Amino acid sequence: MKKPVIAALVLLVAACAGTPQPSPDAVVPAVPPSAVFGSKPPAQLPAPAARAVPADGFEVRMQRNACYGICPAYELVLHGNGEVDFRGIGHVAVSGTQHGQADAQALAALRAQLSDPSFGLWGSYTRGKRGCGSWATDMPAVSIEAYVGDRRQHIGHDLGCYQAPAALKALEQAIDTTGRSEQWVSGRSSD
Repeated sequence: MKKPVIAALVLLVAACAGTPQPSPDAVVPAVPPSAVFGSKPPAQLPAPAARAVPADGFEVRMQRNACYGICPAYELVLHGNGEVDFRGIGHVAVSGTQHGQADAQALAALRAQLSDPSFGLWGSYTRGKRGCGSWATDMPAVSIEAYVGDRRQHIGHDLGCYQAPAALKALEQAIDTTGRSEQWVSGRSSD
């Protein structure tokens, strides 16, 4: 058994020894991107489609993205009329699209909060941005897009940003609570 293995190693070493090696001063040509990716570069993700203005002037869309562990990934949409759309993406109790009804009082409070001109959380709390501070990898991210009145606002929140305002996590929890997402995320009802 040892002789065939030794013979194979000898042949491998001999084959490598016969391959000419470039001198240390030799210029090695760069590998063009087409050699790595094929004949053309990889396709870019399409730009998000423009969304229609909600009929009643209010909509909140929150997406929780996956992490490198088992963080739930889903999208939750709260409509001004109280309808809720949930799309389970990964690590949730219920995958796919579900529909429900928002808590009416919580929805009214959320709408008032987001309509308040002094609401100051719009913006980006992601790595390298001013509101992030110290940053940890492997954490999920939350994206909130709200259509309030006549304008669309956005919040990007990387949960690895330690200096993001505590009010941001409270807002994300309020959106989850209003949309009653727990029934689809963990399988438990919040009622």
